[in-house]
Amino acid sequence: MGAQPLSLLLKAESARLAGDQVREEAAYNAMLAHTETAFLGLRNLARLALVRGGNDQALDYALRAYALKPKSASAAEVLFDVRVARGEWTEARSLLDSAVQAKLFSTETAQRRAALIQDSPNAPADVARPQQVAG
Repeated sequence: MGAQPLSLLLKAESARLAGDQVREEAAYNAMLAHTETAFLGLRNLARLALVRGGNDQALDYALRAYALKPKSASAAEVLFDVRVARGEWTEARSLLDSAVQAKLFSTETAQRRAALIQDSPNAPADVARPQQVAG
């Protein structure tokens, strides 16, 4: 008897609140088997991998989540966070610009995320350029 999607979501949240990353990860992985919860599983696996420092794995999960729901603000946010963590400034800027154009981010969120790029000493000057991020 397989777990139902809603029960997996509850298990994952319960494990997250308890600080049990092993159970949390297992629940998110189980969510991938259900179309109703695959996106949430991928997005949260990306976040969990990012917290653990697994930037390559985080990128894989984030790209897969974004591919499932490219109009999702939360998918764009986690992919942006992964790109920044990996130092992929050009990709982060491009994603930010696309998200702003698609109105996925509020003005405040877009400005905060742009500041992450602009304030990074490692970002190339042409990518870290200040610009209007919402209009």
